[in-house]
Amino acid sequence: MRRLFFALFALILSCGCRTLPTERPVTEEIGDVTLLRYTFSPGEELPYVLRSSVSSQAPGVIPSSLSVKHEVEFHRKVLEVLPGGRAKIAVVIDKLKFVASGPGREDIVLDSDDAETLRRCPEETRGIAFLVGKEIEIEQRPSGEITAVTGLAPIYREALSELSRNERQPVERLMREMANNPSGLLGLDVVFPPGPVRDGQSWLAEKGPFPMFCGRLAYDCEYLFKEVSDRYAIVEFKGELGAAESQPGSRMRELRKATVEGVFAFDLEKGTLREMHGESSSFVRAGGREQLRTRTTWELTLRNKRFSGETENLPQTEAPK
Repeated sequence: MRRLFFALFALILSCGCRTLPTERPVTEEIGDVTLLRYTFSPGEELPYVLRSSVSSQAPGVIPSSLSVKHEVEFHRKVLEVLPGGRAKIAVVIDKLKFVASGPGREDIVLDSDDAETLRRCPEETRGIAFLVGKEIEIEQRPSGEITAVTGLAPIYREALSELSRNERQPVERLMREMANNPSGLLGLDVVFPPGPVRDGQSWLAEKGPFPMFCGRLAYDCEYLFKEVSDRYAIVEFKGELGAAESQPGSRMRELRKATVEGVFAFDLEKGTLREMHGESSSFVRAGGREQLRTRTTWELTLRNKRFSGETENLPQTEAPK
């Protein structure tokens, strides 16, 4: 029973889709222009909290449904500002909470601050806590792109020496994700256009925001600049993707589809991402039968003080319906 429970969880984490070609949108330029750029100051430290939830339905699997919730506190510290406005930034996970629940089963709880929950957790889950306190260094441009990530190899070598094979599985998975898709905000980085934008103008990026702890979902992202509210730029984002492929050794066709949408507030005075809300839905179907349906929601918030739980009052940024 326990293996089936984690098999479903692993299926959620490994469910990815390949992007379909998209056309660049036609935009109408109206209103005042706004330049969206990150600003980096040496020694600046920004503490964030990420709350995410994944729910799934998988007919024919026991248990047939699973709910997973994460709460991650992490911070970014600017180590050095480089020529051209780029910066070297240290990213550190400070706290991690994880709850997995399914019908008829006792909840599985992990709290990086609670030794008892770590002891009771299955090895496949316990290994995630290994990442708490580890420093990963990234290099980021003012336009948002992550150009380099370092520090993964020492973390992996440490995991090899300290963790069991099962405990290493989530660490190895996240290390691969970081290596293939470098991130400074646990998968929630945004990419700005090369020049100023106007209200109602949109642009495309090859990768869109999606929380790393919720699995893999790579999609072409369309951003839409909505407005400036007080000193915050309000930007919506969305993506739709799908893939159909034949299963090896079978005539059966597998269809995967997903949609993503959300909105974020960017502080124009301080040049920082302040808040983000997003959601996604996806399904996998093979042989005319649905195998897995998943819904993910997340909220990213910049705190005023690390671990205080306080946040600055922001304009309403609920995910678009």
